[in-house]
Amino acid sequence: ASTPVTGTPALQTITLGNGTLTVALGAGDPTSSIVLTGSSSVKVGQFKFSGANSSYTVNNLAILVSNSAASAVKNITLTYKDVNNATQTQTQTFAYSNSMPFATATFSSLGMYVPNGSANLDVTIATPTITDAGAGVSGASINVTLDTGKTSGTFSATNGAGVVPKVMNGVN
Repeated sequence: ASTPVTGTPALQTITLGNGTLTVALGAGDPTSSIVLTGSSSVKVGQFKFSGANSSYTVNNLAILVSNSAASAVKNITLTYKDVNNATQTQTQTFAYSNSMPFATATFSSLGMYVPNGSANLDVTIATPTITDAGAGVSGASINVTLDTGKTSGTFSATNGAGVVPKVMNGVN
């Protein structure tokens, strides 16, 4: 004998639309603090990337700091997750010239995965020691900015279909 089943089956919702990638300051963006010379892994920023209607892979980006504070930074490190949820890091130094308002650290081939949801990019610095050549400026305010392509033109990301997002809203 068979028993009839009644009820309403759960249906999947499918959303059609253009994917967008946005960026904002993350909840873990630090407040100001005093940093000693020779420090490493000092968190100076967090950026929250959000993907809507698609996942994204962030390939290239640039981090900016005011040129007047660049000598107070020995190097800068980005920490993020890849498509396999493995933590990745990449470290660069700032390139700067006295004729430019910002020093730039350019990162390429990141592979930062932004799901159809959000992902954080953490930014830390190391500061030079007193004995380092060209050691930093005392009292420098180190505020990092994510260049979304308007300043350096280096930002690039692709969605799950390999398409560059048409909309990139955010921090610069």
